[in-house]
Amino acid sequence: SSSSSSSSKRKYVQRLGKGGQPNSSHAQPEKDPSRTASGGTIICEHFDACSGCSMATGVFRPAQYLQATQFFSSLGLSHFPLITGPTMGWRCRAKLAVRGEAGRPIIGLFQEGSHNVTPIPNCSIHHPRINQAVTLVEQLMRLQGTVPYEEATGQGQLRYIQLTAVSSDLEHHLTPAEDDPRALVQVVLVWNAADAASPVASQGRSLANLLWQEGGLASRHDKDKRSEGAHSPLLHSVVLNYQAAACNTVLGSSWEHVAGPETVWQRWQGTPVSIGPGSFVQANFGAFQSALAAIADAVPSQAEHVVELHAGVGAIGLSLLGRSSSSIDRPPPNPGPSKEPGPSKPSKPGPSDPGSSKELFPCLKSLRCVEINPNGDPLFKASAARLLANWGKHQLSRNTACSQQL
Repeated sequence: SSSSSSSSKRKYVQRLGKGGQPNSSHAQPEKDPSRTASGGTIICEHFDACSGCSMATGVFRPAQYLQATQFFSSLGLSHFPLITGPTMGWRCRAKLAVRGEAGRPIIGLFQEGSHNVTPIPNCSIHHPRINQAVTLVEQLMRLQGTVPYEEATGQGQLRYIQLTAVSSDLEHHLTPAEDDPRALVQVVLVWNAADAASPVASQGRSLANLLWQEGGLASRHDKDKRSEGAHSPLLHSVVLNYQAAACNTVLGSSWEHVAGPETVWQRWQGTPVSIGPGSFVQANFGAFQSALAAIADAVPSQAEHVVELHAGVGAIGLSLLGRSSSSIDRPPPNPGPSKEPGPSKPSKPGPSDPGSSKELFPCLKSLRCVEINPNGDPLFKASAARLLANWGKHQLSRNTACSQQL
């Protein structure tokens, strides 16, 4: 939601652990009741101070929806449904500013109308594992003496962090991240340097490696976690992004993969799609699943060709193509963690269960994705190769070109 004046906000308080802190960065995540939609209310201790959410009650009937309903009704559209889901725990990607001073970092969101940062360690709309990762980053920054970025002087080391929840099933990705209480987190450290060759880049690698040592899949705690079954790794991977420009743009153009799997996979309507740390993704993974189901409803069942413009990594087109064959990369269904029902469902349940065999587009022959950004090419090709390995009768292409050139 967009920001609004904090004076008009009502305060809600909910603690995630003793003293308002997660019990442990490596704690076994329990079923979080905040993942359930509870009457359209957001319960968060940061609501008064944080600029992120503009309303905490009545979120299932916001004023904007009522206005839109009236507008479209005046044009003759009587059916204008609102698709809702959990009010808390749904955000699977977060970009947070890092400010403060050495030994006292502040990680959170800018206050409204300023670049002063409000810490939000127990943000209720974040996937709980993202909050755990924030706590771990802050702890290790203190330990390492990492200097937060200072905008006035352009000095400092760590400018922002980006955190993305990833399915903990690294083989089949059967449980989407948004439904996975043990989701892993991909951490991007936005370092105040031009590129990996910069003399100060080594300090970023040091922090990245320490993060991986403490929370990664191959951390020193990993053996005990797996053998005892009482804990699970927290981090999927750690990546450095280099940004030295004095600007408000969060991410720079130079990247360095430090640890963990280089590829992140997320199933969109059952189809595995590769996404990268620089890829645009909807922060609300569950809402995007509903949007994909609605898009599939609008595609004629006898369609033979799909063209996706401004495609990014091709998630929309690939999800349609993946639904055109019942044999495509569908391992046996996994019941996974139990799901809490939301107040409303997508208009038509799509095969978000990877074991689904429903074939919606039997005539689909080709997919063409058009995108101006060349960085998505390797990711699209990885997704396409995975599809074609199971089903080779289709043509897939991704053209790096401006849509005006079509």
